[in-house]
Amino acid sequence: MQKIYKTIIIDDEPPARERLLKLLKNFPDTFQVIALAEDAIDAQEKIEVLKPDLIFLDIEMPEVSGFDLLKRLKTIPIVIFCTAYDQYSLKAFDTNSIEYLLKPVSLERLQQSVNKLNLFGNNTTSQNVLALLEELTSK
Repeated sequence: MQKIYKTIIIDDEPPARERLLKLLKNFPDTFQVIALAEDAIDAQEKIEVLKPDLIFLDIEMPEVSGFDLLKRLKTIPIVIFCTAYDQYSLKAFDTNSIEYLLKPVSLERLQQSVNKLNLFGNNTTSQNVLALLEELTSK
């Protein structure tokens, strides 16, 4: 049985949120979108209350960036960055992210993210992902 990830989409651009929401509907056995957030402040409240397993996170947002949002969280879910900018990719992998998707996100790239999540199995948490990534990079 595959794990279904309670998911929040965080992006300040309504078309980007809607596009990703539509794409995620192709993977009902992987993602259950429980909320949408239009900025980091809205996202922080929703993450603390709803406790998602995974977030799709934009980096460039007004007032508070995606990276700054992660610094503010007590518990960090698994992160898949979705951004129009490729210059943040190295910094992104210093976080709990497992994927870095460039906008506009394609169905093929999203499928790769699903495949990566499936590699971690049913007990995927951000702590497990981080531990595995640290183990792989220390070799």
